Amino acid sequence: MSRNVIVVDDDLNTRVLVKVNLEQKGFSVSAYANGMDALRHLETEQPEVIIVDLLMPGMSGLELISMIRRRFNTPILVVTAHSDKHELREQALLAGANNYMLKPFQRSDLIENVSRMVDGKANASATS
Repeated sequence: MSRNVIVVDDDLNTRVLVKVNLEQKGFSVSAYANGMDALRHLETEQPEVIIVDLLMPGMSGLELISMIRRRFNTPILVVTAHSDKHELREQALLAGANNYMLKPFQRSDLIENVSRMVDGKANASATS
C-alpha cells in the first residue's frame, strides 16, 4: 500500500516539520510552497493524502482544494493557524477538505489524522 503524502504550505518551517514527522513514521512526503507546484505533481505522485494550508500567497488553499476536487478524490487535511477564522474552515470543508487541524499541532495528532485518512482511503478502495 502506498503511503505518499503531499504537503502544501508557504511556511518552510511547517513544511519541514510535517515532512520530517511523517517520514519518521514511514510516509513518503513531497512538500511544495504553493498550490501551482503541487498541482503539477499530483498526477505523477498520486498521494494518499494531501495536507493544505489555507492562507497562502498566490493560489489560496481554498482555490487549491477546489482545483484538486475537480480531478481527484484524494483525502485533504487542512492545517491552519487561524483559529479565529471559523468561516474559513467551514469554506474549506465545503470546498472538499476532509478534515482540518489548527497550528500549532501535536506530532501525534498529525500522524493520527494522516494515518486515519490513508487507512480510510485503503478501506474505501477495497470495498469499491
